[in-house]
Amino acid sequence: MTYMNKKILAAMALVLTLIAWHIPAVRAQGSEAPLPIAGAQKQTVVDSITAGYYDWQSISLSGKLSSSMLPLSPSVKIYMERDSLIVMSVSVPLMGEAMRMEVDPRQALVVSHLNNSYITLDMDQLETLCPGGLRAMQNLLLGRVNILGAGELTSANMDLVEIYDSNPDTWVVLPVQDLENAPYVYLYTVGRTDWLLDRFMVMTADGSGEVNCTYSWSPKNLTLDFTAEMGGNPMGATLKLNNPDSKPKPISRFKLNSGYRQTDLRGLLK
Repeated sequence: MTYMNKKILAAMALVLTLIAWHIPAVRAQGSEAPLPIAGAQKQTVVDSITAGYYDWQSISLSGKLSSSMLPLSPSVKIYMERDSLIVMSVSVPLMGEAMRMEVDPRQALVVSHLNNSYITLDMDQLETLCPGGLRAMQNLLLGRVNILGAGELTSANMDLVEIYDSNPDTWVVLPVQDLENAPYVYLYTVGRTDWLLDRFMVMTADGSGEVNCTYSWSPKNLTLDFTAEMGGNPMGATLKLNNPDSKPKPISRFKLNSGYRQTDLRGLLK
């Protein structure tokens, strides 16, 4: 068997493992994963999932970030323009803005006011850290199913996903991928009763890295719990956001000056 065939089989096995993880009967009995739903049933499920996907041009979010890696819980403000801009400002008491991230279609800029340093990432580098880049980040912050290269799930692009009849509480939404070349596999689970995004998972094709994000919804807040493991190093963070403001006040872009030095990620976090 060629290396490429082994890679395809490994990716396919990984997809089935991810699906089976959500299906108690499969886990318990070791049976084959079910076929995806189709036809009118699939259309109904997609329409129900996307019913709350309102149109927007600019939006803002605010909340708190917490992590065992941080000595305190900073405040977070996020301003977004659809498909064109994300500005995220992280502030701490007595100091004000401590860090900031700006993402546009050309690059990402991350600035630390703690040591007056910054890094820039081109789109290829950003894709490595966040598959789907700017558009995916916006959809995930809003709790929407995102399809790489196609944006948020709609009736028009539903052929790009397979939906599996999961346990009594959730559907599994699995984007269709070219398994021969896919560096990672990703999926979503969506609640059956509230039709809200429940979980986002992405795993490298070789199984060396995994990112998990669970969504907890309340009338006034959305809480995103992130866990990641890369090379055996686990990390986690929780982002609690208030409901979006659809008439936001923009956050002005940061203007670099000679007081800031360019560095790498390690230097940024020192």
